[in-house]
Amino acid sequence: MFRIIGTMMSFFFALNSFSGAPLGDQTTERIREINELAQNLSRDYSFSIEQGGMEINYVQKVSLNNCYLKLETLNDSAVVQRDLYDLTKKKANKKIIPFKGTYVIDFGLNTILMGRSTLHFATRDELEETLPLFQDYVKLCHKSDVKKYYEPFRKNESLKPAEFFGGIPRGTTHEAGSVYGEETGNSMVLLRGPDSFRERYKAISNARKSIYLSQLFFRGDPVGILFADQLVKKRMDGLDVRVMVTGLFNIIPNGDFKVDMENSVIAMRNLMAAGVRVHGVNCVGVLANSIRGIDLFKILTPSHIKNWLIDSDDYESDTAISISGGMNVSARYFRLGNRLQWIDQDIGTKGPIIAEMKERFMADFYERELHYLTVDSDKKCLNTFNPITQKEEYLKFKGAHTKPYKSPTKEEEVAEWNYIKEQYGHYIQGLSSDGGSALEPLDWVKVQGARYSMGRPSEKEDYLLKAHIDLVNSAKSEIIIANVFSLFVDDMKLALRRAAARGVKIRFLTNDPVLYKDLPFVNIMGRFYYRDLVYGDHKGLDEELDPSLKIDPNLVEIYEWKGAQSISPVGKDTVMHNKYMIIDRKVGLVGSFNMDYASLRNPEQIVIFENEKLANNLLQFFDGDHKFAKKLTLEEINSFEKPKGQRFMLFLAKLLKNRL
Repeated sequence: MFRIIGTMMSFFFALNSFSGAPLGDQTTERIREINELAQNLSRDYSFSIEQGGMEINYVQKVSLNNCYLKLETLNDSAVVQRDLYDLTKKKANKKIIPFKGTYVIDFGLNTILMGRSTLHFATRDELEETLPLFQDYVKLCHKSDVKKYYEPFRKNESLKPAEFFGGIPRGTTHEAGSVYGEETGNSMVLLRGPDSFRERYKAISNARKSIYLSQLFFRGDPVGILFADQLVKKRMDGLDVRVMVTGLFNIIPNGDFKVDMENSVIAMRNLMAAGVRVHGVNCVGVLANSIRGIDLFKILTPSHIKNWLIDSDDYESDTAISISGGMNVSARYFRLGNRLQWIDQDIGTKGPIIAEMKERFMADFYERELHYLTVDSDKKCLNTFNPITQKEEYLKFKGAHTKPYKSPTKEEEVAEWNYIKEQYGHYIQGLSSDGGSALEPLDWVKVQGARYSMGRPSEKEDYLLKAHIDLVNSAKSEIIIANVFSLFVDDMKLALRRAAARGVKIRFLTNDPVLYKDLPFVNIMGRFYYRDLVYGDHKGLDEELDPSLKIDPNLVEIYEWKGAQSISPVGKDTVMHNKYMIIDRKVGLVGSFNMDYASLRNPEQIVIFENEKLANNLLQFFDGDHKFAKKLTLEEINSFEKPKGQRFMLFLAKLLKNRL
């Protein structure tokens, strides 16, 4: 409070000194020129480039204010890329080499090297006419008296408290996600394991116009091959099919057979041969489509979004559906395998919110089209012929570039593949000829409120952590969280501590880092901070976490997943991969966002809903899961400060905390 008051007073006096007191004649003239240039330059700029045999149109919105440049690139009204440049420190330069037939103004060497936003012009004349104006604006912004004048305006940037629609926090921008009320008619269903497989298979089978998929990875096991063959067939029928995966994670094994990994690459290449644009796979090299400019760090900040959109062009269609959450394409996620079975959570969505999901998918898709390295060279393996109007050429290209899948040869591999096929065959046979299901029907629920939010931190979209914190801050009685990781970022820890301090009960389910072999040091580090949630007196507590908060330890329950013999034949191989939250048993959140620092850098997505029945359905999953978890005692929580046999790993985790 004192900090806010101090900021307001400083702002008031600064305004008084610059606005109330007369400015020097030279400064006054410079500010007038800046405002005039800003008015002339702040407008829309259009350009188009050829990509994949098509001409794609873009619009760039320029907004200049207080020597800040906000530059947004849009395609079909969706923001593809966004940057904010401080022009008191940047310069405006003409790029020597045209970019895909356009003429370009860049704003410093870093914008070129990292593939950040540049301003494009269709003709050289437009560039030559506009560049001197930008250079004049930048030159004025570099003047010391101008910097001093704008300083109080630029520093007075504070977060507004969240506004709510019912129990759902509103987004601060259009891209953060609109809140849809009950009258809009959105319906949702919770999906786990085989149910998520069944709905995905049915959705692709019934698709009439378009199929858009975002995945971290698409494994080439029998399930992945089944889905890939479905997608090829739909593209041959003329549907618009697009896929995005993350190149690095599509080739890194995680307990997978070698044959599955080899087929992962074949599946994506076969999709390209059938005319499906797959971002994350290319003809140049495995990782070439995972970086932008020379920003190699993009390899380590992959898109973690998992969302399937079917017929999203017409959300009123009976075939329109979204399936999103935490699952990748692999038999383990759908619990169809015999070796590995994971517990994970998806959510199915129908209704007008799907149109917004499509808009955000296209923003991500065209951002990759615009900046990634292999769009042109991928013509070697991407079939650009129309399967309907150019059928002969299409089939010839497809036949020349399609490769057969490799078959398992080892006894263990053969047995596992046969088991998976037997399992998914049961669910496919359960689908009736009219597209329905002879199996137990799913419980679709019309929700009172819904919001979809996709965040791409590289595009200044940091909405998802704020949505989590806003929901925690709104809780009155209970917060339930299930997440694969337990390394809460400081702002989330503080929100949870404040909730516990005001008497809100918190129940948290995560993985035991000893049994969870995928990045276990993340949860070892998370264990170290359990005391922050339970007591708030940890000696390693960051100052910002307000150690004065008094918490009743009995209000915070922490469970660690141990695996379950009844769920997987090998309990230690069962992983809890959930990413959901329930607030006061009436609002729920399901998505891809992990409780770690990496999710602040990765593109992620969430679905928030308000409906007591659906929230309680999700609670039933939680209650079923935590039966296979161990509730930690206060003595165990205290012991994690100096864990036996893990102190060196904890030491390393502390050093790397903000990168985990």
